[in-house]
Amino acid sequence: MYVDSLSRTFLACLATLVLTACGGGSGGGGGTILDPAPAPDPDKEEQATGSLELSIIFDGDTGNDILAGNERATLQAIANEDGASGELVVRFSTTGGTLVDSSAATSEGIATVEIIGDGSGTPATVTAAVTLSDGTELSDEIIVQMSPAESNIELSIIFNDDTSGDNVLSGNERATLQTIASEEGATGELVVAFSATGGTLTNVSATTIDGTATVD
Repeated sequence: MYVDSLSRTFLACLATLVLTACGGGSGGGGGTILDPAPAPDPDKEEQATGSLELSIIFDGDTGNDILAGNERATLQAIANEDGASGELVVRFSTTGGTLVDSSAATSEGIATVEIIGDGSGTPATVTAAVTLSDGTELSDEIIVQMSPAESNIELSIIFNDDTSGDNVLSGNERATLQTIASEEGATGELVVAFSATGGTLTNVSATTIDGTATVD
């Protein structure tokens, strides 16, 4: 009798332990372990991803990474969108210098525009930005150092053949003032202003022709 009672007690305890382990007992909390992971929301779209890298390419004869006044260099943006096969439009902006174009479409993932130095001597922040297919914005920026424009001017006087030959300008005698002027990186002509404390200038300014300006 005592053995049968002990056996029944042991079986009852064993059954209680099994029920508890399966979450059948009160306060077991085992149901959390067996809950399946939540299913992904089919209406939620994943954010597009990609990359954008901006760099500058100087001409081979520059010899440094400083952009002189009116000098040109190429801005290159490598842009792509993961999983997309189409090309992207890259937008460019700068705080200094002049962009030849403000945007360019990629060709095989590369977009390029030219930048022209402004001769300011101050650094410019250049930014490239692109919009992915879902509206995600990517951007990258670099610093481009601008060098100050260097100018040179040389003034001389040319006496006419009918002068006295002593390099002294007599009354009502004419001579030619000649100025050779240049600005680093400039491609156009310059306007030279003249002034004198004596005598009379026939013109107070002249535009250079091949770098030379003259007045009488």
